Amino acid sequence: SLQNRLRSALPVCEPLSDNQWQIDIACQYENEDQWIPITGNPFAPAHALSELSNTEVVIDGPGGDIQTASQPFLMPKDVLELTPVSEELERKGQGKPLLHLAWRQPVFKRGESRKFRLYGGKNYSETFFYNGFPREQEELNTPLSNASQKQRMDNIEYLLSAIEQGSEPFNPLNERTPVRPPLIAAGHPSLAWEFDGLIDIFLVGNYLHIDGEFNLREKDKIKQLANDIETQASLALNNANEQTPYLRSFYFSQLRRVISHETHYFDHPKLGVVVQIRRTDLSAPRY
Repeated sequence: SLQNRLRSALPVCEPLSDNQWQIDIACQYENEDQWIPITGNPFAPAHALSELSNTEVVIDGPGGDIQTASQPFLMPKDVLELTPVSEELERKGQGKPLLHLAWRQPVFKRGESRKFRLYGGKNYSETFFYNGFPREQEELNTPLSNASQKQRMDNIEYLLSAIEQGSEPFNPLNERTPVRPPLIAAGHPSLAWEFDGLIDIFLVGNYLHIDGEFNLREKDKIKQLANDIETQASLALNNANEQTPYLRSFYFSQLRRVISHETHYFDHPKLGVVVQIRRTDLSAPRY
């Protein structure tokens, strides 16, 4: 996969000594793909890319031989042709480049092609889950269980009044206020990058198509809300106006029919993706 090729572009890590357990992260292990990912295994190294705080903007790939390659591979930076576009956008203050790379891959019919995951920018994985909620939640006091009987009655009256008035945190939710899910959704990636997404390049007849599905994440704050009445009561008694950190995701998906060697833009109010497809000598002359 492209993720494996990104990893293979990293230099090989220095050998570990008996008393050396921490290393510089921007490297790969020679046998990294052979480690069995058993939870809690103290001898299996962490995935090198998961330890990066930021990716390089320009990816300098190892290249490969298109005649003999058995899988897609990243190209070196000297073949990048969209550098003037990237520099102009940054010079004019119209955007901040997050990821610039090129790779070689075969193109098949829709349904037979392989989707590639792209990711770059800042790695928020240490502090946020993929769904945007913080990994560490502030513990709430529960005055109903610790207070005196009079205080309990006062708290109950306060809560009943808040419910009747529809005040926080019992007020209706709005579309910009996500409620924390009870569990992390199965199938989500484990890492939360500033930019990530899937790109699928395929043929319909003789026409190239790009199906792009991307996310841009920004740190934000949201009101503390809950799914259950018990937590809502605790929030109300602990100042529900306080906000909690949240990693907001701006999502967009576009399907586009394209022509090779032309530059195509995927536009969005928050981000843009510039794509150019250039055929190799092995490409069928029909497209």
